[in-house]
Amino acid sequence: MCGAAAGENAEFTRVLAKALHRPALFPAPAFALRLALGEMADALLLSSQRVAPQKLQQAGFRFAHADLTTAIGAVCVRAKMAESYFCTLMVTETRRVWPLCGSVDKRLSEVCRL
Repeated sequence: MCGAAAGENAEFTRVLAKALHRPALFPAPAFALRLALGEMADALLLSSQRVAPQKLQQAGFRFAHADLTTAIGAVCVRAKMAESYFCTLMVTETRRVWPLCGSVDKRLSEVCRL
């Protein structure tokens, strides 16, 4: 499966870094990837794949997110909602199971930003 519009890895990295509020200063050197991953680096990260959703478009499929920025933004929002739900559940359960253990409750609240 691919997105509505083809994009380059550099664009994907830039958009993802912006969505996560993290810097994307420089690309990973190919030799370091090959050293760490061996042959898998070429197959997974360094080779180019130009794909287009021709069959989907011919069938009239409409993508919910037409561009990379909105697609990554939607995924990040869903992930943040899931993280928030998980953290709330953990704090609630901790308070139920260990009602007198303030240090655990305080630490969970700090981690989950509650």
